[in-house]
Amino acid sequence: MKNILTFILSLIFLITYSQDINNPQIVESVPENIRIDATLYNIGKLAATNRAAAETQMSDTGLRMRSGTNGEKLINVEVVYKNDYNATKIEADIDKNYLENLGFKVETLWKNRASIWLNADEIMALGSKLDSRHFMFAVRKILHDNEGPTTMNSDSYSGVGGSGIRVAIIDSGFGSLSSAVSGGHCPTPAYMWRNGSQVATVASMTLGDVHGTACVETVYDHVPNATFELYDVGNDTEKGAAVNLCQAHGVKVISMSLSTYNTGWADDTGAACVAANDAGSSGILFFTSCGNRAQTHWEGSFSDSDADNWHNWSGSDEQNNRTAGPGDYIRASLSWNPVANSDYDVYIYRASDNTVLASSTNSGLTFEDVGWTNTSGSSVSIYIAVKKIGSASPTFEIFSHDDGSAYQYQVASGSNTSPSNSTNDNVLSVGAVPYTSYGSAAGTSGIIASYSSQGPTNSGNLAPAISSATNTTTFVYGGSFGGTSCATPNAAGMAAAFWSGNSYLDGTGVRQILLKKAQIYKDWGTSGVDYIYGNGGVFLYDYEANTRYMYRGANNTTGLTTRPFYTFAQAQTNTPNNGKVVILGGTYGENLVLGASGGLNKKIRYLALKQTAYAGL
Repeated sequence: MKNILTFILSLIFLITYSQDINNPQIVESVPENIRIDATLYNIGKLAATNRAAAETQMSDTGLRMRSGTNGEKLINVEVVYKNDYNATKIEADIDKNYLENLGFKVETLWKNRASIWLNADEIMALGSKLDSRHFMFAVRKILHDNEGPTTMNSDSYSGVGGSGIRVAIIDSGFGSLSSAVSGGHCPTPAYMWRNGSQVATVASMTLGDVHGTACVETVYDHVPNATFELYDVGNDTEKGAAVNLCQAHGVKVISMSLSTYNTGWADDTGAACVAANDAGSSGILFFTSCGNRAQTHWEGSFSDSDADNWHNWSGSDEQNNRTAGPGDYIRASLSWNPVANSDYDVYIYRASDNTVLASSTNSGLTFEDVGWTNTSGSSVSIYIAVKKIGSASPTFEIFSHDDGSAYQYQVASGSNTSPSNSTNDNVLSVGAVPYTSYGSAAGTSGIIASYSSQGPTNSGNLAPAISSATNTTTFVYGGSFGGTSCATPNAAGMAAAFWSGNSYLDGTGVRQILLKKAQIYKDWGTSGVDYIYGNGGVFLYDYEANTRYMYRGANNTTGLTTRPFYTFAQAQTNTPNNGKVVILGGTYGENLVLGASGGLNKKIRYLALKQTAYAGL
């Protein structure tokens, strides 16, 4: 009897958890000679017979849309010249004349990319004219990664308040900006930009979601005396163009709470990383959200126990189940290590009858991206499925940046988004810790926000770089502003406050000090740098004028005055009289006579933030 009962229980377990895709619907792949992605291909084919249905699909698929001058529905596309997912630099420039001669109306250019708006009828008509060096991609609408100064101690810098610092907010949507400015919650920006052109008035900039305005508010709380620039962007072409303008205008700090998917597998690849790296290499501190994808991400090896080319997420289960509520937008962004002969497709199925709700079946690309909106008026049980098309089976990952529930099978490790996979030292990815937990002692675990994306990156590097406070309040949200979207401008604002109070530093010096202070004050989780909190929570020592820093880890052996000093001799020579030197840990073995040489006739206080043995003193 016991054996029979065991068999019955085992059978129930298999029935419950082994979900094959029975009689799956398969969608044809895009012909390789058609230089457009699967989303555009399907809409373009539909438009040939039913334009109204194609326009509905444009909306339901979650594409970035706007109305034309005659009220027609337009979608945003990017045409890319010599697209290379392995490239860490973009050397080629796209030819605007080539595109315009084909009939495209170019709005914004950046390196090898062009941002263009098309109606449904133009997708196939113009896309079919592109030669083999060009490819046209759909642009999806941006869904955002949804009490700072006191929590992070930048309020001690209120006297300087960001004076002399130019800060840029690169985001999507600055709704309620006029109200926020008139109410004193935001500054009047010195420069505003949207759709490839400067925007002249705050009223004209007040469009779309309030997310960008909340980011401005959050930075402004830290640095009310800073100069602000606002950039409303919706694709990588526009992000890159915004960075170029920031460089030209002398911006020192950029805050961008936007995630990019499917632009490159390895670190530093893809347009988002190239733009961020351009900023970092020019000395700008570029703060970017690490992402909110810890619960809507999966990464690992392809598994196929029954050899039917469908991935098994766990055991023999081919379905990664989720729930889509009424009106929810669902997205699946799939990418993989681009080894030879590799290709996967991604599907969103309705669980009740295995109906394909959406699919992406590109040919010749190293990613798939699919979106679907639940217009049924009730919750729908769905699942994501991945099918192997190529002969190779490389590691892959999938993200869902959308409105749906958490994945049934989720992997928090490696859930960081682009450009948080940049290795440029001045590009700082930010994780989220609720501000109510921000006072937790070093070594505290379990305070990271449950959604906050984690590292390592696909190349094994650190993400996030730092953690910052989230759930601080804003006027435009009428209360709490959450996600790494909030943590990022809190970190950027704190950095701008610190830089304003220590204007002798360059961006590298500011970064070196902030990261070391995070390690000293708020090393949460595992001791040392980790893939959950990064270097720790950003936090400032109380502001005092004429403060200088010593930190051996900065390796400033040549004595640059824009960096933390390497030796006591450097410090006492370059610290003003009645100044203070903060020692950020380390061992200093050199012999020194305080007050000699450059320290003659100076009164200098030395403060060690960590108890350390100093030989030779």
